[in-house]
Amino acid sequence: GGGRAGGKRPAAGKAGGTAADAATGKAPAAGVLARRKGSAELARSSAAVCLWLHPPRPDRLLFKKKSAFSDTTPPRVLDRATVVAAAAHLSARDPRLAAVFRRVGVEALCDGIGLRAGADLEMPTEDALFGSLVHAITFIMISVQAGRAILRKLTAQVLIANDRQQVGKRLTDLQVASLRSLGGRADLTPQMIEMLDDSQLYGPESAGYSRQKVSFLRQLCAAARQGKLAIADLCSLSDAALSARLLSLHGIGEWCAGVAMMHTLRRADVMLYGDLTVRNCLNDLYEIGSVAASETRLLGAADFADTPLNRRLIDEVAEKNGWAPYRSVVCYLAYHLQETDTVLV
Repeated sequence: GGGRAGGKRPAAGKAGGTAADAATGKAPAAGVLARRKGSAELARSSAAVCLWLHPPRPDRLLFKKKSAFSDTTPPRVLDRATVVAAAAHLSARDPRLAAVFRRVGVEALCDGIGLRAGADLEMPTEDALFGSLVHAITFIMISVQAGRAILRKLTAQVLIANDRQQVGKRLTDLQVASLRSLGGRADLTPQMIEMLDDSQLYGPESAGYSRQKVSFLRQLCAAARQGKLAIADLCSLSDAALSARLLSLHGIGEWCAGVAMMHTLRRADVMLYGDLTVRNCLNDLYEIGSVAASETRLLGAADFADTPLNRRLIDEVAEKNGWAPYRSVVCYLAYHLQETDTVLV
């Protein structure tokens, strides 16, 4: 006995069953089951219990898992023409996004993305990609305010360290001017990070990184020195292949890779499941977490966590409304709505 093939499913696996029910061999009474369902809907039960109480419909279990990244080659790049095409494509297929585009405006969205009218699209640089990954690592598991504060302190530490360098090893005047004017928004290079010892990154009077993130930054510098961020190699890759290359770097997860691909490498079909702003905005627009009472475990956008089930629910909405190949534009719309405090009525 004990093998899965011939064993019976334990009582805890029955609808509403718990470990205590399994021990007694009895199914829970109707009143007990109702109270457990109410508890689950208020997010007081564990994820496992919630799934027992509110299993997804069979058709959702059969829904094919999507990837956050496209495997199309050549990759679709986000420029003004692409945003205009995306607005037409999404507005024709998705009534809710059509209303958002009417309220926001394509020009305002382009300006928010950094695609200025009449300006040529700047090709990404290796330093820009490195800086984007430093910023992404900084913001892992902390608030926006905390991340910005750390980047400001990091910039200050770089300027202090630069003043102590020998003349031939100092930053250029242009780099120093950029750090002073942009502060925490300036692009950081491997040279800047390598100027700092660990005490300037972690500990009292430091930039404020954790020991683990200091390790991530050190290994990112090593990867850059080894040519693993060479733009000429990366720009020709599909989104899926590019993400795999970035995910091979120590400390770079799917969210970090997606942020760099969308913001720096201008990829047009990236879905940032791991981004709280994107998830909450989509949940507000489509009430993804407020489906039938027999399925929901969520009551508000703040509870719309990054889980396999919720990713599948987002994918259902994306598939139904034809977001591909412009999922990055949907994410940028979410950012725009938050940054401008736009209220859709």
